[in-house]
Amino acid sequence: MKITVEFESMEEFRANMVPGKIVEIKSLKKAEKQMEEEPTATPEKAEKPPVVDRVEVRRALAELNKRTGKKIASELIHGMGFDKLTSVPDEKLGELMTKVKEVEDAE
Repeated sequence: MKITVEFESMEEFRANMVPGKIVEIKSLKKAEKQMEEEPTATPEKAEKPPVVDRVEVRRALAELNKRTGKKIASELIHGMGFDKLTSVPDEKLGELMTKVKEVEDAE
């Protein structure tokens, strides 16, 4: 079987391609509607902080304390509701690292 498709421009080609999926297209309007309905990224995935290593977070906190000369690391950890870095769950390490970067950018 051989299928030939013609597009007016590269933009039209890209607009009609659905990466990673084989889509049976019966009409152009149906395909356009399908593409509009499919989300490109789920909000849960977009909002999740990246997964980071505990050692990396510890190093970033230590460097932050050295640069500022203050105990900012413990303030950030306490602000999240934990006593020390070892009590912060792995799921929250990305959030803590994000806060470290925010403080670094503010200074």
